[in-house]
Amino acid sequence: MFWHIHVIAVFFYCQVVCMKRTDYCGIDAVKLLCALLIVCIHTEPFSAVNGTLNSLVVNGVCRVAVPFFFVSSAFLFFDRTAPTLPSRAAFSRYIVRLLTLYGIWSAVYFPFTVAEMVRSGSVGGALSVFGVWLKNMFFSAGYGFLWYLPASIVAMCLVYFLRKRGVPLRVMLTVAFLLYGVGLLGQSYFGLLRPLTQCPPLWTALRAVGRVIGTTRNGVFEGMAFAAIGCAASAAKLPTVRRALVGFLLSLLLLICESALLGRLGWKRGYDMYLSLLPCAYFLLQTARCIPPFSERIAVHMRQYSTLIYFLHMLPVALVSTLPLHSLVGSALVLALTLAASTAVLHLSGTRRFAFLKTIY
Repeated sequence: MFWHIHVIAVFFYCQVVCMKRTDYCGIDAVKLLCALLIVCIHTEPFSAVNGTLNSLVVNGVCRVAVPFFFVSSAFLFFDRTAPTLPSRAAFSRYIVRLLTLYGIWSAVYFPFTVAEMVRSGSVGGALSVFGVWLKNMFFSAGYGFLWYLPASIVAMCLVYFLRKRGVPLRVMLTVAFLLYGVGLLGQSYFGLLRPLTQCPPLWTALRAVGRVIGTTRNGVFEGMAFAAIGCAASAAKLPTVRRALVGFLLSLLLLICESALLGRLGWKRGYDMYLSLLPCAYFLLQTARCIPPFSERIAVHMRQYSTLIYFLHMLPVALVSTLPLHSLVGSALVLALTLAASTAVLHLSGTRRFAFLKTIY
């Protein structure tokens, strides 16, 4: 009798553990897709085919990728220890991990800055280039696309601080969305600021602020909104598959229309922030959560590849951009080289000699 009870208990324990391990495999799958969308942004595969199509894909559809990274990362972090908030120790480890990745990959891409310093042709020019790099390291990123890491650090610090202080989710979301609204003015809704050119003192002050922060594509004005959404989603009830998917598809359609309209109005200064990205990222997360569990091994590989594709792809981009190739061919070549490099890193990191490579993803 007791033997049967133990067997049943072990069986249910294994079922619970397996469900917990594979519960969010869908998020890993969507992360991999988003990593491919980021490659698409930086290679513009349709630029030589049709300018309008390329703009709608690159400056519209693909822009959901980074918001999804923000949303899913925050969701997984806050959901992992639900119903209580993660401890300060857990949060510290999380931030140290992001800082480590930022330091490593900034060092990997620093030679590009060195090359730019050499091309400047003078000591003064080289110092100026280095000064810009140093400023960007604190306010955006030393190398453009790495901006996600410091932005994620800032965004998560803000959200975690507010949650630890007991600020209600509704209030936190309101603050985050207001900051996002300010950020939109420095990005796709920049056209709304143009009337302020008629007020020179105010316009001069805004330009001075802009020179300091560089862009509103950062953790305060962009990242916090999506991190807050991810945090809120961890406490929300999972919608039905139909509702999540319909919500995402409608939001994606709105994103395409918004991007096209703002492009026609000539308002855009940047392409990273749109109003419709808020519901789009949320419903994409919920859709990913609705994907049925599958092999944990496959999910882990997806997670690893999505990270490595994101960090490595700009190396092939720098190489392929020097070749006279059709945009589709160039994009395919970048993707192939990125996948090959990612596979090589994963293979080497599995050996004792190169186990340290695991720290870069």
